[in-house]
Amino acid sequence: MDSMSLRWAAWENVVCINEYEITICSAATGECRDTETITKQEGLPDVTYQALDLTPCSEYTVEIHPLFPETTVESKIFSFKTLSPDADSQSVGEITVESVVSGTMKVQWPKLECATKYRIYSNRSSSDEGWKLMEETSEIMVDIDNITPCTIYRFSVSAVLDDKETSKTESEDVISALDEEHAFEAPDLQVINGDQGADLTWLHAACIESYVVKVCKSQESEGECLEEAVIVENEEVIINHHIRELMPCTGYTLEIIPIITDKQFTARINEFTTTNGIPQAPHNFELALTADNSAIELSWEDVQCSTGFKVYRQEVDANEGEDSEETYLTSELNYRFEDPVPCEKYSFSVTTLVDEQESENSDWFSVTIPPRKDVVPELKILNIEKDNMTLRLNPTDLNRKCIVQEYELVYGVSSASLDTITSHADAESDIILNFQGASASSAIVKGRILYNAGDGTPAVWSAQVSNGNEKGDSIPLTSSGSSTLIPIIVGVLIAVVILVMIGFLVLRKQRNRNNYDAEKAEHDRIEETQKLNDNHPDA
Repeated sequence: MDSMSLRWAAWENVVCINEYEITICSAATGECRDTETITKQEGLPDVTYQALDLTPCSEYTVEIHPLFPETTVESKIFSFKTLSPDADSQSVGEITVESVVSGTMKVQWPKLECATKYRIYSNRSSSDEGWKLMEETSEIMVDIDNITPCTIYRFSVSAVLDDKETSKTESEDVISALDEEHAFEAPDLQVINGDQGADLTWLHAACIESYVVKVCKSQESEGECLEEAVIVENEEVIINHHIRELMPCTGYTLEIIPIITDKQFTARINEFTTTNGIPQAPHNFELALTADNSAIELSWEDVQCSTGFKVYRQEVDANEGEDSEETYLTSELNYRFEDPVPCEKYSFSVTTLVDEQESENSDWFSVTIPPRKDVVPELKILNIEKDNMTLRLNPTDLNRKCIVQEYELVYGVSSASLDTITSHADAESDIILNFQGASASSAIVKGRILYNAGDGTPAVWSAQVSNGNEKGDSIPLTSSGSSTLIPIIVGVLIAVVILVMIGFLVLRKQRNRNNYDAEKAEHDRIEETQKLNDNHPDA
């Protein structure tokens, strides 16, 4: 701890060297001790040296310089550190503690030789936590923050020597300061949230006479707060208080304000949120059709704690008696179902979602979609023979699921003399009309359908469909056979005309070609004769 011993072999590599100079220097200050000369002892295998009165737990360098006449031999330098005292036998001196400001205390102690750092602990007399490590430092003074005001504390300090910790030196009990300039924080405050209330617990501070618990909605003004007094019973250490009449899943602020005679304090603001509770089904659920029956509109009121809503839709096919169910998620307070099918029955209900929880269904509301009266049915004339006309009057695809209660047909040759009949024939059934002039091009036929959606919904007449002849259209009412042959005949005639024109053009081109060839041959013959005359003039 305060000495150092050296030993090296004297009869191996350095057998001819008899003397050495030893110099020891402090690594921290650079100061060196007086150089000492040692001599090798005859008959001993090693050279030994011991340095005394060194400082414990300190770093040094030692230089060994061999001496040989008229020759310089390189020195050997190395470092070493003296040992520290045993940590079990050491401890920090007396500790002093004083309050700086509310929430901060200063702790001081004397320096311990060889200590590399210190550990500062605290212990509240009203707590069962035991010693709590607050800070580590190499200094001999520290300010401890986050101290609960008006609370009895005891501090302790230990030192670390060569990675070993000494025993703790404890201070006397001291009460932390509570001043009006700093917000009070209730020690060990715990808030257990409920759906409509909260349970509070905290450690009672020694110098406080009573408390006021102040609870406010996070989004409300100051006037919306609840204040309750808490009276401290004798020797009460832990304060328990229950807050009532809160709203589920609502954010609140909490202040626990200390009361001391002739003083006015503020408190730190804490926040908490009540729990969700059991999700409730939406209220005032309403269903309505748009004026043109093109959509179903749903609406409802918001529910406390809701994170969304689920819309249930059941659809009943009036003709087939089958139903189906679908769901839709929304975060709005309304939903619009577009393009419902006429004459089908729809039922709707809504549930509230709170994260992954779902409420019971609201009441179911149903509506049967009326037939669409703004669309005309399909009028098909199948055949005309003399004064007999066979036709069909079918619902359009949009009203295909509606019940056809009745047909109305208006027919005749001119607008001045029209007859009306009603029929209860099923859809896709032939209807035969017999009237004079049925095959005439000026014949007029109009029709409409009385639809019934069932389920007590009033019957609705469709718009009227007409063959158009009433307005002077030139659409003749002919039999289906004639109407089929005419396009075929016209097509054949057009094809024949095209073929004749092509043949004519081909023949004309060929004739022009022949004339050209004949003229060219005659020209060549005349030219050849001229050449012969020029070559044989006597001939």
